Amino acid sequence: MRRVATLLASLTILTAFHPMVARAHHSAAMYDFTRTEWLVGTVKEIRVMNPHTSLVLVVSNDRGSREIRFEGHGANNFYRVGWRANLVKVGDRIRIRFNPRKEGGEGGFVTGFVTPQGKQIMLDVPSRPADVQAPSDQAP
Repeated sequence: MRRVATLLASLTILTAFHPMVARAHHSAAMYDFTRTEWLVGTVKEIRVMNPHTSLVLVVSNDRGSREIRFEGHGANNFYRVGWRANLVKVGDRIRIRFNPRKEGGEGGFVTGFVTPQGKQIMLDVPSRPADVQAPSDQAP
């Protein structure tokens, strides 16, 4: 019986520290869902898929030009509110709505897109409903 317990404990520890297990864990705890921000940038990379969307925007503003990484809801959630494949492509200038990182770093959790054609794809977030419109002073 002692051998079985030792074996199970060893397998549990090995599984917990295996790189594939570490990469498979997802959490949104690092984002501040009480704050919503908007940002305009040019898409360098976009993958709207499950379990999470990943997005890299090239942003140029008073802080210079740089790449900022975001993640967001999965494809299923975005699809339900109007997202379709190729709606946003690499090179497009878009506006995103996101919840910022709690520690103040750049990036965040994407909860909406405004396409170059002006189509809004917005999800409900705990801090505010989906009907929050994009600010008109920042054209994509």
